[in-house]
Amino acid sequence: LYGLMLNSGNDAAYTIALNYPGGVTAFVQAMNQKAQALGLTNTHFDNPAGFDSPRHYSSASDLSRMAIVAAGNSQLARVVSTKETEVASLDKTIIHNLKNLNQLLGFPGVMGMKTGYTPAAKENLVGLVEREGHKIITVVLGSDDRFGESKTLIDWTFQNYNWD
Repeated sequence: LYGLMLNSGNDAAYTIALNYPGGVTAFVQAMNQKAQALGLTNTHFDNPAGFDSPRHYSSASDLSRMAIVAAGNSQLARVVSTKETEVASLDKTIIHNLKNLNQLLGFPGVMGMKTGYTPAAKENLVGLVEREGHKIITVVLGSDDRFGESKTLIDWTFQNYNWD
């Protein structure tokens, strides 16, 4: 999970999918079944890594719903909030340092979530932030500056939203 979520390891995504009963095809089918079960009407997966494809898409609304589910999973929440870690082979002879690509980790209240980039989709960031007991999820898609735009959105929300 660390290799998949911190540095967007496409190899990790495919390794997980290849080891799923039925392999990559069955894994992608299970991803689409889960999307349907969550009511994600504007999401369809075509591969486990998020590579560009006309049949691989999602919306900001659906991504925010996925983020709510992910944030409710303590293991995923721990992984996406990790700035840096090491993973090792079983015999400890190979060690990989992994750094989270989310440059906003460390900013006030930023609890993580997921970065993304493809040539067609450009820069994307789903963020989870908590300040003064209030949590928000942000979704920035198709950006040339996902971190700057997300920071502006976060700051604007906490400065302007009335939490009554």
